[in-house]
Amino acid sequence: MHGEHGFAPGHALPPPDHRRRSDLPFTFMEILIAGMILTLAIAMTLGILGGARGRLLKAEQRWGRSHHLSNMTEFYLLTGPKGDLPASLLPEGFSARCDLVKAEDLPEHAAEGVPGWDDWQLGQFHVAVTAPSGNTIGKWVVEKLVREDDCD
Repeated sequence: MHGEHGFAPGHALPPPDHRRRSDLPFTFMEILIAGMILTLAIAMTLGILGGARGRLLKAEQRWGRSHHLSNMTEFYLLTGPKGDLPASLLPEGFSARCDLVKAEDLPEHAAEGVPGWDDWQLGQFHVAVTAPSGNTIGKWVVEKLVREDDCD
């Protein structure tokens, strides 16, 4: 039978403020572990974002160098190597140079003239863009048919 508190005789009574485990809030250890996991996740996310930012800046710089070089190549292909370079075409401090030379080491069949094109030859446009620091940021060589008078 049961005693006066509803427990079987011989069993200890729980303390009066006893609550079941499911009624208790999280323990300090559980909160500490959750905080450490959250901190680790934030640190990893910031590391990934920092690396992505660095790669994005490098890609933007590569694109800028390539863009300046392609602009200058198009300019010189249209105007020739002696074209007057507009100041607005490159950022301040940057410069460009173009040399047009006769293409060398052509295959035998290409070295022969084409009837009706006797005063034309294959020329190479050597285009280079220089940064304000004096470093060459890029060079391109483009071949184009030009008049013999235009080549050096």
